[in-house]
Amino acid sequence: MNVASMPWWTSPAVAGLTSAQVARLSYIVTTYGNTKDNARAASVRLAALLIVAPNSTAVKRGLDAKSGLPAAVVASARAMVAASTKLAGPYKVTVTVTKAALPGGTGTASVVVRSASGTPVPATLQLSATNARLAASSVSTGAGGQAATVTFTRSDAPAPVTLRASAQLAAASVLITRPPAGFQRLVRWAPKTAVVGGATYQQTFGAPTITYSCVQDCTGTPPVTVRACNAASGPVTYVVRDNGRDAARFTVAAGQCGTTSVAVADGHTVTSAWQLGTNAPTAFDGRLLVDCPPAPLIRANVAFSCTAGNVRLSLPTNTTERVQRLTVDGQVRQTVQPGQELPPYVLSVPCGRNTTVAFQSSIQRANGTWNAGLVGKIVVP
Repeated sequence: MNVASMPWWTSPAVAGLTSAQVARLSYIVTTYGNTKDNARAASVRLAALLIVAPNSTAVKRGLDAKSGLPAAVVASARAMVAASTKLAGPYKVTVTVTKAALPGGTGTASVVVRSASGTPVPATLQLSATNARLAASSVSTGAGGQAATVTFTRSDAPAPVTLRASAQLAAASVLITRPPAGFQRLVRWAPKTAVVGGATYQQTFGAPTITYSCVQDCTGTPPVTVRACNAASGPVTYVVRDNGRDAARFTVAAGQCGTTSVAVADGHTVTSAWQLGTNAPTAFDGRLLVDCPPAPLIRANVAFSCTAGNVRLSLPTNTTERVQRLTVDGQVRQTVQPGQELPPYVLSVPCGRNTTVAFQSSIQRANGTWNAGLVGKIVVP
């Protein structure tokens, strides 16, 4: 059978393997698999086998000191396996405000990309902001994954600042074949996927800094962080309120800074107050509306004939008060108003081109921006 004509499927799950093994396999074939060097190719194959079938006859033959692969090939394969343990996905982009600028001022944030093991990884990230002007449109983390610094200038308005960072990284899935009997199953890398992270904050003069992160894995209740620095001569207790109700308290010593975090639902308002001794709390003017609705799920299926594949994608009935939309291959194909249900979007793709169809749902936030879900992919062979 011709490999080029063999059908491929995007698979986040492979029979007998854990999701972590699939992610490590994806890292190896994505990072090292595109090679014409025979020794490198042999190392990649051995590394893949060490993950998926470490006790197989093929591995034992390859590791045999007398009749197996050259020592350099084996050492390279083991290095690839060790790297995948630390650096494989799924990945997470974290944006942290390190200097919360007041209106009209300049602030900074740090961006770091971490693997599933929590190890920082090198990446180039595209940046965007709301109610702030960025000093650069992209940043890169260090060769060892060291956090990158983002500099921004806040607008004069007191509106919240939102910072977002996106990186194209190895997917936590692989492309695999489902060959007929007598043929070997083949594995190769899946298309890279966008991983997005962000942070939103609003700081008013004299009030604590209130921030939250709205990322792809948000379920509508993001953690809200409140950071206060006490310029008073004695300890001050800070009160965090969720829709007017006390949600958390923390005390900060004179001349020190303190932080607390509390989960707050989308659409709720976070306020704060300060308290000295047994006096009643005094409210700060600052407030932050949590604007982080969860992206809707997408129902997807594909039917193949000998000439074309029909991909059917649909969003559920929009029971929220937010506009939702379906994006296919970077183009908005459906916009679903509150209370509306649309028929499935059907895309006919000719067979024989090994075409990848990428789809994503998103929901509009109150500030007009969109909170997007994870990118799904279907391959039409």
